[in-house]
Amino acid sequence: MPLDEPFPLNLFSAQVRIAILNEFNGRCPSLQEVAEIPDDHWLATPAIGPVVLRKIRTLGQEAPAPRQMTDAELLRRLGFLQKEFQAIQRTIRMKYSGNSARSLLPHGPRWPELQGDEA
Repeated sequence: MPLDEPFPLNLFSAQVRIAILNEFNGRCPSLQEVAEIPDDHWLATPAIGPVVLRKIRTLGQEAPAPRQMTDAELLRRLGFLQKEFQAIQRTIRMKYSGNSARSLLPHGPRWPELQGDEA
């Protein structure tokens, strides 16, 4: 959540909402404004204890943006997953030879790589 968004008062009990609104003279503050109030001050406020304060602080922390993978990283990841999948196929083939392997897999007949003597 960006810090300039309104503080989500609806996530708290009526007592906590009133305490926060009183702190800001009846108006809904932004996440940034709530984050700027020191912990000691909040803990001295009626209806706000350590559990509520933790919840308030968690809301004020921005989650890091997901990292975008480059094309090269995606291709390396795809290659790794393909090798891992092939290893799983080989294990299944060794453990369950012939028709029994196909009957255990959800789409046995549609996975031709599991049929025959490929390794």
